[in-house]
Amino acid sequence: MSEHERHPLVQAMAVTGRLPRAEIAAAIEHLAEVTPDLLAAVERAAGGHLEDQAEENLVFFALHILAVAREPRLHGPLMRLLHRPESDIDQLFGQAETETLDAMIAGAFNGQAEDLFDLARDAERNEFLRGAVMGAIAILTWNGRIDAAVTRDFLDRFEADRVIEAEDNGWFAWSYIVEQLGWTDFVPRVERAYADGLIWDGMSSVKNFREGLTETLKAAPDDGMRFGHGTQGYLTDALEELERYNFEPVEPRPKPPPAPPPRVVVPPRAAQSTGTVRNTMRLVGRNDPCPCGSGKKYKKCCLAA
Repeated sequence: MSEHERHPLVQAMAVTGRLPRAEIAAAIEHLAEVTPDLLAAVERAAGGHLEDQAEENLVFFALHILAVAREPRLHGPLMRLLHRPESDIDQLFGQAETETLDAMIAGAFNGQAEDLFDLARDAERNEFLRGAVMGAIAILTWNGRIDAAVTRDFLDRFEADRVIEAEDNGWFAWSYIVEQLGWTDFVPRVERAYADGLIWDGMSSVKNFREGLTETLKAAPDDGMRFGHGTQGYLTDALEELERYNFEPVEPRPKPPPAPPPRVVVPPRAAQSTGTVRNTMRLVGRNDPCPCGSGKKYKKCCLAA
């Protein structure tokens, strides 16, 4: 379907330089009419067909609107999108990869749990995406949309296969599923993972894990507050969620006075974009030298902070 054939409300959402609040609100009011075109936009992105920033923004808006609507037809194109090269995912999601992606995945879920498990075990995926997928797995298991026995089998395979490198955020996410679901039989295995250095001690500790598990076991089974410390759950208001991102053009900064060049230069990608704010530190490896110039590894310096 060409741009000219799209629903007018969908076409009106493909803009740069602003968050089209009125257009998004109108699209939500006419959700049944616009859903096919919103899905088509995500499908094009999954196929690598994003022509410009306006199309990127449209896809970003569509993901939030459809996830709030719990649209199961979003699951397939979203899974294909998350298998795109890392640079494509970073360009589209930016900081949303660590803020709302897990809730998008949960909202789009259509019952195909193995799709999520495959993403979480894929060593080619980055650790931030892996953490988002596993956060979605936790809440989908807690509310019964993924059978607990199936998730237990996934945790078994994740530990046994060890295809994910040590200190990858996926190992912390693996232990966090155990903590949030209160599965005490996994406790010795989590403690062993800490002892083996699989879970980075800058992220958490055995003490924190035990304390979190204790809180889970004290809570009522239907108490969702165990997921209230981060972004896990479901999106409930697309516009409210989108307000957290900057879609305004970035004003040029005044020219700074001459200064010695920094020891490490991180390209300010966020200042060059009129789309979502990009997290430049996102591209710094855990074991790379910290961009602040301290001489320490990133994981022992600014990432820990």
